[in-house]
Amino acid sequence: MALPLGVAALVGLITIDGSFVYDDVSAIRESPVVQGTVPWTEAFSRDFWGGPVGPQGVSWRPVAPLIWRALWTLGGGSPWPFRVASLLFHVAATGAAFALFRRGLDLRTATVGALLFALHPAHAEVIGGIVSHADLLAFALGATSLTLVLGPNANARRVVIAALLLAFGGAAKETAFLFGPLAALALLADRSVPRRTALGRAAPLVAVAIAIVAIQLMLPRQAPTVYDNLAVATGGLTRLAHTLYTVAKGAAVCFVPTGIAPNHGYAAVDLDPATLWPVAASGVLLTLLGVGLLGWSAFTGRWRLAAALGLLIGTLALQCNLLFYSPSDLAERLLYPATAAACALVAAGLGQVANRRQSVALVLAISLVFAAGTVTAQRPWHDELALWEHAAEVEPKAWRSQRALGAVLRKRGDTHEGGWHWMLMSFIQWSFPNPVDFGPVAALEQLPVHERLLEGPGQLLPSDPCGLAALWTREMYTPEERPVTWAIFRQRYGCGDLPSR
Repeated sequence: MALPLGVAALVGLITIDGSFVYDDVSAIRESPVVQGTVPWTEAFSRDFWGGPVGPQGVSWRPVAPLIWRALWTLGGGSPWPFRVASLLFHVAATGAAFALFRRGLDLRTATVGALLFALHPAHAEVIGGIVSHADLLAFALGATSLTLVLGPNANARRVVIAALLLAFGGAAKETAFLFGPLAALALLADRSVPRRTALGRAAPLVAVAIAIVAIQLMLPRQAPTVYDNLAVATGGLTRLAHTLYTVAKGAAVCFVPTGIAPNHGYAAVDLDPATLWPVAASGVLLTLLGVGLLGWSAFTGRWRLAAALGLLIGTLALQCNLLFYSPSDLAERLLYPATAAACALVAAGLGQVANRRQSVALVLAISLVFAAGTVTAQRPWHDELALWEHAAEVEPKAWRSQRALGAVLRKRGDTHEGGWHWMLMSFIQWSFPNPVDFGPVAALEQLPVHERLLEGPGQLLPSDPCGLAALWTREMYTPEERPVTWAIFRQRYGCGDLPSR
């Protein structure tokens, strides 16, 4: 275990000097539960973000806010205890993955799988974003509960402990429920376990999983905004194509982690059939292959393969927006369990290489590629500006990335550069839900920033420069400031009065 755990700790050190970034601010610095301005017991009656449970508060996860409350008190509001916790939780999750792999794999293969899991670049958000402690805890506790009920040493005491751990994981984040049905699948597929024994071991975890889902379904929910998730704005075959696109994209991130970024939403993803269907076709093949292999492995008693495929397919199903809407088109932090399954499958495949030298060389090569990708993707999470500069570089068409980068730059006093990114945000909003032509952007970025702001509406939206200028002006300035800016656009483009909407 020392190798993967040590590597996991090194990965955690990449952002150990980081501050509060992205959703950390609202979940931690603005939460009355974490700040201690309300009794700690209110963690059980408020949502994850500290607000009242209601249409705007749709996630009951009391465990993380209580941990954050203690860390806030420990560090006096400093981010360092939270960053240390991120490191420790990733080490714990890697240990849980290793223990789970050992239930079905030999020591060498389990070590390789856990090593790749510790290094996986798609974990940049889970480790770099403090708010993702919930994901780390849910996986670590869920994987441990599954490990306890598998294997020949499982007994009634272990089953009870497993159920309690799964309940605790579900209170950290509801995605832990997946380990309940996964336990039933693995146990029922294991021919060495009598059917009655398998049902007895799996039943408590399935019951806890049902309870976790029931609690979440009881919460009043609102659909995500259309700019965060295109599935909200579509239906029929287009939504199916979007679903399959998301499946293929998520699987690609798990097995070939490139283009890692905080957001993969509109307009990094759009509804153009030429964008969706080529990738969606891969999603069709992957879905058919995965479900077919899952059924075959379960039917033939290959419970190890069934468990890995169940974890991979189940996680992707939670992301695909077909059963319900997720917060964004594709959120990398939600892929944490799927990457464990992918790493186990890759490790098992490498274990089949007959030549030991070739096998070791392949492991080293993949590890080095993963390590380089992890440093590149995770290091920006130490600072808000670095994060959004990275996000806008990787996914320049993502609406939220441009908006966040513009906001950070404006807050730091760089009003013109921040305004440019907000103009790109306004352009993306204006285009919704159609594909966004970013061709003029490269030419505009060759100009001084103040000229970009003046020429931008005409170059980005020649059919209606005044409409784009109006949207940007309303987003960018207060009502008192707008007349001065609007007068410039009126002179440049012959616009009328600034529309109220």
